[in-house]
Amino acid sequence: MTGRSRRRVVTALLATAALLGAGGAAPARAQVAPDADWRTLRTEHFRVHFTPELEPLARRTAGNAERAYAQLAAELHEPRGPIDLVLSDDVDFTNGSATTFPSNRIVIYASPPADQASLRTYDEWNTLVVTHELTHIFHLDRTRGWWRLGQYVFGRSPFLFPNQYLPGWVTEGIAVYYESHLTGSGRVAGSYHRTLARAAALGGTVPAVTELSLASTRFPGGDAAYGYGGLFIDYLARTRGEARVGAFIETVAHAPVPFFLNRDARRSFGISFARAWREWRDSLRRDVAGVRGDRSAFAALTGDLWQAQGPRWLGDSQLVVGLSTGREVPGAYAVGLDGRVTRLGRRNEATPNSPAPGGALVYAQLDFVDPYHVRSDLYRTRDGETTRLTTGARLSRPDVRADGEIVAMRTVPGATELVLVSPDGARVRRLTAPSLDEHWSEPRWSPDGTRIAAVRWHVGGISEVAVLDTTGAVHEVVARAHAVHASPAWTPDGTAIVYASDSSGRSQLYRVALRGDGSDPTTARPEPLSDAATGLYFPAVSPDGARLAAVRLAAAGFEVVEGEVADAHRRGVRAAGERDGRGFLDRPAVPALPPAEPFGGEARPYSPWPGLVPRYWMPVTRPGQGGAGLGTDVFLGAATSGRDVVGRHAYSADVYVGTGTGLREYDAAYAYAGLGNPVLGLSYSQEWTRRALPSQLGPGELRQRDRVAALSATLSRPRVRSNAWVALGTELEWRDYRTDPAPALAQLNPIFRTSPSYPALQLSAGFGNAQRPVRAISPEDGVMLSATVRQRWLEHDVRPFTRSAVGIASVYRSLPALPGFAHHVLAARVAGGWADDAATSQFEVGGVSGGSFEVLPGIVLGEGARTFGVRGVPPAASIGTRAVAATVEYRAPLLAPGTGIGRLPLFLDRASLVLFGETGAAWCPVEAADRPACFRTTTEPEWLSSFGGEVDADVAVQYDTVYRFRFGLALPRENAVLGVSGGVRPYVAVGRAF
Repeated sequence: MTGRSRRRVVTALLATAALLGAGGAAPARAQVAPDADWRTLRTEHFRVHFTPELEPLARRTAGNAERAYAQLAAELHEPRGPIDLVLSDDVDFTNGSATTFPSNRIVIYASPPADQASLRTYDEWNTLVVTHELTHIFHLDRTRGWWRLGQYVFGRSPFLFPNQYLPGWVTEGIAVYYESHLTGSGRVAGSYHRTLARAAALGGTVPAVTELSLASTRFPGGDAAYGYGGLFIDYLARTRGEARVGAFIETVAHAPVPFFLNRDARRSFGISFARAWREWRDSLRRDVAGVRGDRSAFAALTGDLWQAQGPRWLGDSQLVVGLSTGREVPGAYAVGLDGRVTRLGRRNEATPNSPAPGGALVYAQLDFVDPYHVRSDLYRTRDGETTRLTTGARLSRPDVRADGEIVAMRTVPGATELVLVSPDGARVRRLTAPSLDEHWSEPRWSPDGTRIAAVRWHVGGISEVAVLDTTGAVHEVVARAHAVHASPAWTPDGTAIVYASDSSGRSQLYRVALRGDGSDPTTARPEPLSDAATGLYFPAVSPDGARLAAVRLAAAGFEVVEGEVADAHRRGVRAAGERDGRGFLDRPAVPALPPAEPFGGEARPYSPWPGLVPRYWMPVTRPGQGGAGLGTDVFLGAATSGRDVVGRHAYSADVYVGTGTGLREYDAAYAYAGLGNPVLGLSYSQEWTRRALPSQLGPGELRQRDRVAALSATLSRPRVRSNAWVALGTELEWRDYRTDPAPALAQLNPIFRTSPSYPALQLSAGFGNAQRPVRAISPEDGVMLSATVRQRWLEHDVRPFTRSAVGIASVYRSLPALPGFAHHVLAARVAGGWADDAATSQFEVGGVSGGSFEVLPGIVLGEGARTFGVRGVPPAASIGTRAVAATVEYRAPLLAPGTGIGRLPLFLDRASLVLFGETGAAWCPVEAADRPACFRTTTEPEWLSSFGGEVDADVAVQYDTVYRFRFGLALPRENAVLGVSGGVRPYVAVGRAF
């Protein structure tokens, strides 16, 4: 409907949208639970927030944070003010985040990376993640020069942190460098990212520095920014001096324009990034120059994959593997020794699948259990039917015994343990005791079902391959080292274990015989089974013991490989003494950093108020609502917002003054998530609309003031594969009129001398289950549905004054048989709107639908979404109280360059071609022709139609934040009644059409 008052249709819902979102299938991420019982520890530099079950870990985190603060303060300029650190146990994966807006804040998830390849090199995981995220605060908070002056005037505006404008590979590279430099472990010290770089060097695909982006959908995706960024910053520190990293941060903090990376690098490191990158890339190539390809016995069964985990044998000639091609969503696949790959079923992630009795597969996957918690649970598939075995049990890496009994890893606050699970998932029994200093992962049953092999990590970075019985007693440790041991697998006779280890500097496969005498595992002599030029992971021995499968990291992705065990052993032993010399890519020797002493201060109840104090304001502008002949009154104003650190409260406010009229407009919105689900929203706004007075009254204008108060409640049900929500809102609008000059009001219709109020109720709901593979150019294979109904009254009249309803349905279907880096997609959308004959506002048909984003305060690109858009036709070319629109699109992938655009802070990831046909109409029924809302409308549908094509480019602005830019040509059909002419109409838009 028209007017900014309809733009706000229950404005408070917009406040909740930032918290919940609404669309297709939800990714597996969540924010901290705002309705939890939060407590706070206050240290010298931190406020550490946690829930009661996390108190032991929170006290360790506080000690680690203060020690990391002292370490970083010795090398970098200290950040301003206290730092809020939220320790959350709401998700079953490892992650953290840091922001300087509106204040310095860190969130750390309390799940150790017990089985994540890139993060397994840690002496104490909490120390590692705290150091990494705190580095971001030290780095991004630093401002000097006119940036500091701007913050003195405007506060902590998100636009006034110069280091925020750096590409992600620099920001994350610096944090990865310091996580290893200060702790002695982490990703620079680990083998995974070095293997990634080595594989690229061997394949001749080391990316250019302009090809690194957190938004990249080329393998290895955003991990390239962490991997290459960390190794490159480490290279600069070792070759140019460790102090130069801090000098670079200071240079950018003072730079008037923070986009000239080569200039700032020369001033700091004495060399431009471009030249230093070439030198570093050449060093990678020299380091692998003497490598004669892959000397192992393994042949690839698949092409390059985005992800591949946990191959398990299905008989002697076929494997089941959890993998993602990037073109499809993750799934379980059967991989034959002949190279034939067959999709068995969808998975939420590329997770291992354990064969179970009766031809079933048991696996774990992440999913939401509510809007704030993502948990890993067990599932079983058989004959195409899936059964969920557990809910919220936090179980992963299952392995199934011949009788159906399951052994799995369970995540607990700050640690992991092993458990036994009954075949139906109803019984879970603990095998090992949880400890912050000991983590268990990747359990596997012995062939006779009496023993379990698993990986045990000890504080200090020591990992072991241990053998337990079914009571949890450890009978033997067969391998132990300050390295990453992973993925133990039994030989069929149960006398030996095959596992992966990076003790040589790269992950290779080893076999060790069980001794059963409890002797020192450090004296054992594991037999090497590989000498891969890159790295091998997830070994699996065939049931006949003759063949060995694994996953190999290659230049463009992962490969599932296999070979004969005897040949692998022979080649591995022969090459064991022929390791490449200690070159650039080998792990450096660094001292370990143990956990800090736990903080012993008093824990107090959480208070949200320190995080809600306004920290900034921004100048903003918007045009006024002026009628013909009045010109446009420009409104200038100020805006601010705030959110407490756990997201329980959030608010925004802005106020405007018309430069020509002195009229005041304002908006304020507040969201409360303290109930968890629903989220409550409250808003209040005032705006003015101006119209010219009738000519018989002389020059002047009629001013309409609308004040709207709204309250809403939004329930959401996010899942990885779907997303559903429903919102109920109530609104009260007050309307009054004024004239300039004032006496003219008495000469107008008496209705303008009243001040009517309009109560309203609104119900909205939505559902989406469309898929989005990594490389997709569009939603695929699903639907997105939404509907809104609205009931409005006039003042104290209990009879309905006006009703309206809007519904939208979008359908997507992929065409996987067609070639390209992503699926071709057919997409269709239908929208309909209806308002009764008493409606006071209209639907608009026409214009280009899309999105918008704010480049700088008050500078917005894009016109936003249109319910009834028709490309090539002017906005609001047709209006009325009835409206329909339909669109059909064919979307095809064009190219995926995955590279920067010259020296601009832009990254072009993908481009696609869209061919479309679009039509729509709006009208009023004859019986409502005299209503104000039906002025200048038709009484029958006058169809507006167009067809054409566009090129859509997914461009990361600021290097890492992706927006879709659309460049199109539309050919509208001429409609003389509505004044629409034909001809080619070029257009530019932001965001997807739908």
